[in-house]
Amino acid sequence: MPIAVERIVSYFNGSHCPLLRGKPKLFFIQACGGEQKDRGFEVDSRPSVDQQHGSPLDSDATPFQIPAGDADQPDAIASLPTPSDILVSYSTFPGFVSWRDKERGSWYVETLDQVFDQYAHSEDLLTMLLRVGNAVSAKGTYKQMPGSFNFLRKKFFFMAR
Repeated sequence: MPIAVERIVSYFNGSHCPLLRGKPKLFFIQACGGEQKDRGFEVDSRPSVDQQHGSPLDSDATPFQIPAGDADQPDAIASLPTPSDILVSYSTFPGFVSWRDKERGSWYVETLDQVFDQYAHSEDLLTMLLRVGNAVSAKGTYKQMPGSFNFLRKKFFFMAR
């Protein structure tokens, strides 16, 4: 009988597990998200004009600002959201197959291991997960795209030896 990831994760949130409040909780899920097989789509392999000249791309995002008068109540109690400090990383997008090599195993786990081994001494977790996603998405005839739900409040670094 399948168990929802959300149910498993909820056992470790701030309400159900007081000893883990404020501590990062990381979940790495290697499982198919469905039966769809992704053949991907063709892209132009030439670098874009911005990448060729090294200029940064401009963002169309506007920084968020709290309107005056919308500050928290002066008598508010310091608290954290229930699902804070949780990261769930999935091997594939919902609805799609998660691929594996017959000898080396899961593309996701193999790549996660390689990236952590190479970069854990110097990079934060989210940067490494971007590397994993990029590497896994480039494999095979059929495609796979790992992803994550991030509710961490700080950058996470492994204490590599």
